[in-house]
Amino acid sequence: MNEDDLAADLDQFEIGDGGFDDPDEYPDPVPVPVDDSEARKLARWLRAAERQADGIKTFAKTEQARIQAWEQDRTAGLTRRIGYLKRAIEGWQRATKTKTFTTPWVVGRLRPKPSRVHVHDEEAFIAWALRTRHLDLIKTTHVPVKTEIGKLAEGAVADAALLPSEDVAEGRRAHAVLLPLPDDASDDELPTIVPGVVFSVPDADGFTIKPVVPPREDGTNPKEDQ
Repeated sequence: MNEDDLAADLDQFEIGDGGFDDPDEYPDPVPVPVDDSEARKLARWLRAAERQADGIKTFAKTEQARIQAWEQDRTAGLTRRIGYLKRAIEGWQRATKTKTFTTPWVVGRLRPKPSRVHVHDEEAFIAWALRTRHLDLIKTTHVPVKTEIGKLAEGAVADAALLPSEDVAEGRRAHAVLLPLPDDASDDELPTIVPGVVFSVPDADGFTIKPVVPPREDGTNPKEDQ
């Protein structure tokens, strides 16, 4: 679709005659292509749909930029006038020490600002607090180190069907993390389940699909024009 077609389509949308695809036209689960030829046809359709969507987004950005430029031009003078009037009223209230200025249009208030503590050398302050035992002036945050838990889980996991797994996304299997037994453990000693964590394993490989960008004559790969 060229720019004129997109503009006409936008007009149709505004009057309630969009004519867009019904989501029900695309069933789930998606039927698997029967052969390579059908898969290639779907790939061609995919790229055509992506190009059409990119064209719509580019057109929309152009329209948004045009409207934003008009908005900024028309409000620039008003913004300066608003700032001038606010500063004038604030100056009068400060000069007259008027805490609250109430009118039918606006209310101006002078309020005290709170004092603030600024730690300009955090390392020096923490070292001093630890050395002088002023522990009430600092706090220690404890958070799980997921990378280390993952290393532990790679060594030993067990089925976690009975463990809470609300945080495990669909398409992943939940396992309990087991604390490995020491080398001198007895034969009847059982591994300890690490509480509060679940190790999730994906059911299948991830999938990505990207457009093919032809290289330039000099061999470099440019980003595809949107």
